[in-house]
Amino acid sequence: MLDKVAGFYGMSETAGKSHNQNVVNLFHELGYKNINDDETPWCAAFINYCAKQIGAKYPSGLRAKSWLSTGKLTNCPSPGDVIVFWRNSQKSSAGHVGLFISEDENYVYCLGGNQSDKVQISPFPKERILQYRKLTKK
Repeated sequence: MLDKVAGFYGMSETAGKSHNQNVVNLFHELGYKNINDDETPWCAAFINYCAKQIGAKYPSGLRAKSWLSTGKLTNCPSPGDVIVFWRNSQKSSAGHVGLFISEDENYVYCLGGNQSDKVQISPFPKERILQYRKLTKK
């Protein structure tokens, strides 16, 4: 999975009224032809698209927390495993999803889309982790 994602590293939203067609294409490839902008939250679309490209199961929706029921739960993540975070509060429907890269005492480093509006590795506080998930084949 990391090999697939690496080719997108640095892809970002286009500021202003134009839109990065590469971001828009993530939605279109997943069947969401009605989404034609790069302002729609796209972290899940990015991970779903990459999972689809390698023949792994992925959620049918575009919510980050949809990954809580996709793949196999693990407590010992390896690089490339999916990581699901809460946003706003643990009970909120808002979340974020990306791929585990590494961790230190306080942070987990995640490669994902829509992280400061681009594909990059970003640190997230460990207390925001909901689950780690291993990808499974279709």
